[in-house]
Amino acid sequence: MKRVLILGAGTAGLIVANKLSRDLRREAVRGEVEVKVIDRTDSYVLEAGYTLLLVDQLRQEDIIYRKRELLDPVITFYKGDVTKIDLKNRAVETHDGVRHSYDYLVIALGARYDLSYPPGLSNDYNTYYGPLEKVVELRNKLREFKRGRIVQLVVMPDEPIKCPIAPAKSSLLIDGYLRHITQTRAQVEYYLLTPTDHLHAQPEVNKELLLAFQERGLNVIFNFSAAEVDPKEKVVISESGEKVKYDLLISVPLHRGPEAVAKSEIGNPFGFLPADRRTLQYRRGKEHYDDVYILGDVASIGVARAGATAHYQANVVAYNISCEIKGLGCRRLYQGEAICPLLSDVPAPANWPYKGRAWMPWWNYGHKADPFVPTDWGWWIMKMYYLSIPLTLRGLI
Repeated sequence: MKRVLILGAGTAGLIVANKLSRDLRREAVRGEVEVKVIDRTDSYVLEAGYTLLLVDQLRQEDIIYRKRELLDPVITFYKGDVTKIDLKNRAVETHDGVRHSYDYLVIALGARYDLSYPPGLSNDYNTYYGPLEKVVELRNKLREFKRGRIVQLVVMPDEPIKCPIAPAKSSLLIDGYLRHITQTRAQVEYYLLTPTDHLHAQPEVNKELLLAFQERGLNVIFNFSAAEVDPKEKVVISESGEKVKYDLLISVPLHRGPEAVAKSEIGNPFGFLPADRRTLQYRRGKEHYDDVYILGDVASIGVARAGATAHYQANVVAYNISCEIKGLGCRRLYQGEAICPLLSDVPAPANWPYKGRAWMPWWNYGHKADPFVPTDWGWWIMKMYYLSIPLTLRGLI
């Protein structure tokens, strides 16, 4: 029997599992293949929907699903916390001491957040990056925010954050929410503090964002590397000593890889996993494991960490594993495809005809994002995409 073990039932893990179960259904029914997924939780939460939940454009029930209901019945779901990954001996251990063997390993464990840096952040931590209860808490604070200064702080001293467009996108959505829903924007100052010299690495996306920030009076301070947050004085202090006061602080936290990766000593210094950027197979220096695939947010291959990226990667990994098991000799390569949905406005029924606007910039290794303009029908396409996510997770799109 060929055993495919998938660590993590987030976007990447669910898509790989469901595509494999469909491509290898006959083999699975005959007992020749087992597809097993290990994850610590029963619920899938669409993190890409957090920014819309923040501004009352999605409900909690729109973004929460049961993983067992999303997975094909032929897939074995094992609820457990991965504690050790032994690549040399083709085995994974979970918190309950069970040892899981494999012939093919897919690591899609995502990323975690570290609130230890900068000092003081954990004492005044508001975010739309999750978990869900923190997003709901921030949404409630925005509903009641009448006047003062909102500061969004991006903490990114080394590894890229998930959804690189999120800080700018959320800023635009919050602006629209305050301007047209709560109608308090005139009494609110807004600042985005980022350690980079741009709002987005793709030139055309960055151009559109800078224009939108300028038109709406949103302030941005580039090259701002946070050194400390002082909750008592309500001030963020940079490494150069610059101080920015706030009344409401929104933070994008430091990203780190899963603890199991760090404990297993198979990742980079930040706990993320290196891989070939086209085959997505594990590569670290002279260590090569062709039976191990890395995808999603845990991968450190120089591409945007995003759900759409994971979707493209999952298609490649599932196809290549199924082809190898069947002995067909076929193979696909990941081309670096990525999408960063830009939602720049929220629809406001009370202020008709003010409409939501959005677009989906796309690029890959060899092609940069084309020029674009967010549109109102782009908004509804994005809304339909978020609501149809179960089809994506089941590997049907």
